[in-house]
Amino acid sequence: MSDKSKSNFGGLKNSELIFMSFIMKDVFETYEEIIDQKGVSNRLTLPDGSFLESFKSLDDESLEELTTSKRYSYIISIHEKLNNVSTLVQESFPEIYEEIEEMFSNSEDGKNNIL
Repeated sequence: MSDKSKSNFGGLKNSELIFMSFIMKDVFETYEEIIDQKGVSNRLTLPDGSFLESFKSLDDESLEELTTSKRYSYIISIHEKLNNVSTLVQESFPEIYEEIEEMFSNSEDGKNNIL
């Protein structure tokens, strides 16, 4: 990466900030999906290509605990802040943004994959 990828955000490069914003977006969207579906779904792919799916419903009390937790509050706050920074970097250095975006969009199931 060129010098353009450097920033003054605690030594993090613009590319690293964008990378973290994509990770936080995944975490945020996972929480939102759990809240919208009122439960947690899990899909296990077996070696033969078949899969098992399960769903655990969450009652209203569990959903309330989730949405009022400090963890969820931090996730929302960090996601919003990193998203704003990522947008600024995207406007200034679109090639850096596109490189990281491609990394996250190359996934088999259409969902971003951090591994």
